[in-house]
This record gives sequence, structure tokens and C-alpha cells, in this order.
Amino acid sequence: MKKEKDDETSRSMTLVIFFLFFAFSMSVLYINRTQSYYYYERISFKSAGATLYANLYYPSKNIDFQDKHPLVIYAHGIGSQRDIDLRIPIELTKRGFFVAALDYHGHGESEGELTDIDPDTNIPAVAQDCTKLLDTLEKMSVYKENIDKDQIGLIGHSMGGMVVLQNQALDDRFKATVAWAPLVSFDPKELGITEGEKFEDYIPENLLNENNSENLLVIQHVDDEVLDFEDNAELAQELTGCKLIKITESFGSPHQLISEKVLKKSINWFEEIFFDSETKNGPINLSYVINYILLGISLIALFSTAFYFMNYISQYFDFKRDLNRKSSPIIPKKEISIQIIKIIAYFAVFISIWLFFTLQFGLIGLFYVSIIVIFSYISIKLAIFMIKERDKFNLKDFSKSQYDEDTIVYTILCTGIFLGLYLAFSIVYPFDFVYSLGFCFSSTFYILSSIISALENQKPS
Repeated sequence: MKKEKDDETSRSMTLVIFFLFFAFSMSVLYINRTQSYYYYERISFKSAGATLYANLYYPSKNIDFQDKHPLVIYAHGIGSQRDIDLRIPIELTKRGFFVAALDYHGHGESEGELTDIDPDTNIPAVAQDCTKLLDTLEKMSVYKENIDKDQIGLIGHSMGGMVVLQNQALDDRFKATVAWAPLVSFDPKELGITEGEKFEDYIPENLLNENNSENLLVIQHVDDEVLDFEDNAELAQELTGCKLIKITESFGSPHQLISEKVLKKSINWFEEIFFDSETKNGPINLSYVINYILLGISLIALFSTAFYFMNYISQYFDFKRDLNRKSSPIIPKKEISIQIIKIIAYFAVFISIWLFFTLQFGLIGLFYVSIIVIFSYISIKLAIFMIKERDKFNLKDFSKSQYDEDTIVYTILCTGIFLGLYLAFSIVYPFDFVYSLGFCFSSTFYILSSIISALENQKPS
């Protein structure tokens, strides 16, 4: 009796430690985030008939030498979305910039296709997406009260680099542009763009010139494995006379340009043009790496706390066992190890599927993931049951073997626990992907929670 009481005390203390770990990690993440931006606003607007979305990040600091703030619009690379690469929002907002991160046509949460043509102007939709976003921002009170209309910039990477090159050439409200490894030269027909003739005039190599590309900086790695340096970066310089920075070292893929030099040169470019000085706004101290580390630690704290809490409360439920399995008050250590491996495997598969479908289909991909994971899980369990009970298979028996009242209540409770923790995380770190990921996890979490229950001592049926 004393041993059972000591075990319960130990388990309760462990649970408290997990919650303290989670609370501490959230506090540190919050403090780190508020050093850059304190709030973001989700913006929706129309472009070429499609609804597009952007996040407007509010800076955490004022600029000492002027009343209003610069604004930079950020366009991500192809296949990505507005809230994956944290570097631009993190590093610019903490220097007093507003940052609007855009999902252009056919990406992230935005509707339409990358190849859409605006029927009113006969211009490729993506060549106007930044302009349409700026039109929307100009109508907002925060723009009128806090943003300097003469300090509007663009920054984009890869396909996003092409997008900002097009927009800055067609809209003179953009006063400074930085293009990271931009797509400058390509044959639209080779990319499957059926409206090739309409795209032709708006490909950067046919659109850019010295008269429509003022204050342009191009940065690219000389060994870029995706876009040829000469056919893109050097061509842009030849056409516009822009400044070109050649990168020879970076972390990971040369095309991704994960480099302190890239970020510092980009910040210097905007501040030199907007403030007439690279140093007036103070020294540049990058912190995005720390932000990524803290984000990872916080996610670990969230999941470990949720899993342990689910394991802790499972002792208060009486779960039905498999029909052909003898009841046992204690699960062998070997079986516990197998169940842990299963959890890790299921989780890895789920994350892989989630990433694929969200990148391919955007927000609707979350729905597809939920359906696929749930259907796959039920199908696998049904197949296993049919093999075991092939001589006397009965669908009613299958349903009873998998679910009972305790299992249903436990599943709902586990989902509530997870969503509660995830909501706390979302408030602390309000990037849009947090909400999307939480929605997707909640729809499939009962799978993991039912497996977690197997790690706890169970009472005989």
C-alpha cells in the first residue's frame, strides 16, 4: 500500500515538473518573441479574383529619429508559405519595421493559381499581388497612423524574388527591393504555363530595365543548385545596373541562403535607402537562430507534457483489451517499448503527410490529412482484426473491440488537454502555422491517445 502511494506521489510530482517545464519554455519563448514583434494581424484581400492572405507584423520598438515606421512586404519561395521562414519578420520587426508576409497566388492559404492572369489588366496575377496587398494596407488606420508611405520595400526569395521584381517594376510606390536568388529567366511554356504569350512580357528578363528598377539589390550564392547564377543574378544586374552581392558560403543548401551576411546586407540596404545610413538605427544583432531553438524546445515541452498527462490519467479508465488477448494488470517492458516505437512511427508518418498536403494544397490540405490519417488507421485496424477473426468476422464485434465508453471519454479528454496546451502555445507565439497545425493535430489526436493508453497499467475486462 505504501509503495503504491509513493508511486502515485512520484507520478504526480513528475507531472508537475512537466507542467513547470512547459510554462518556463512558454515564458522564455514569449519574452524572445516580444523583442521582435508583439502582435500580428491576418489580412485578406482580392487579387485577380482570388482571395489572398498575409500577416502584418507590428514592430516591438519605435524608431528614435522618426515618428513613423518603414514597411517591407515579404514574398516566400515556391511551394512554401508566409509563416515558414521566420527570418524576415523576426529581424526586421525588432528594428522598427512593419512586415507584411504574403501568400501569393496558389500558395499557403491563398486561392488561385500561380499561372493566373488578371482578366482586367491582362497582367500575370503574381506581378500584382504585392501591389494589391499594399492597396489594402493603405486603407487601414494602422497604415495611415504608423507607416511612412515613402519607406515601402519588398523582399522575396526564389519564386518570391521573381514576384517582387515584377511588382517593383510595375509599381513605383515600392522604394527599395531585395531579391534573394530570384527567378529571372525562364520559358513559361516549359513550366506548363499555357498562357505563355501573356506571361512573356512580364518575365523579369523581359520586364526589367534601369528605369523601373531603382534601389534594387540582388543576392545569390554563386553555386546555387536550383537557379543558375549567371542566368539569373548576373542577368538581373546586366538589365538594371543593380547592386549584386555574391555569396560563397552558407549553411545547408546554397539556394536557401541561410547566412548572417545575407540578412545583414538586406537590412543594411533598406536602412541605407530609408534612413540614409546603415548605422543610424543601431547595430544589427541577429537572433533568428535562438528563436528557432526556443521554438523547438517549446514544441518538445508541449508534446512531452501532453503525452505524460494522457498517460497519467489513463490509470483512471478501464479499457477493453483485444478479444484474443489475455488480460494482464501490468504490461511487459518489451511491449511498452514497442508501443513507444509505434507512437514515434505514427507521429513521423503523420508529420510527413501533413507537410506534403499543406505544401501542395494549402489550408484545405489539413482536411485531406485528417481524412487520410483517420481512414488509414481504421483500415489497418480492421485488416488486422479480419486476419485474426477471419473465421467468425463480425463488424459489430470489431467496433466493440476497439471502442467503449471509457475509451471515448478518454479520447475526448486527451484531445481537450492537447488543445488547451496548444492554445496556450498559440497565444504565446502567434504565427499562423501554429493554429493550422493545432487544428490538424486535434482531428487525429485520438489515434495517439488511444495508443498512449496502452502504456498504462490496465484493469482486466
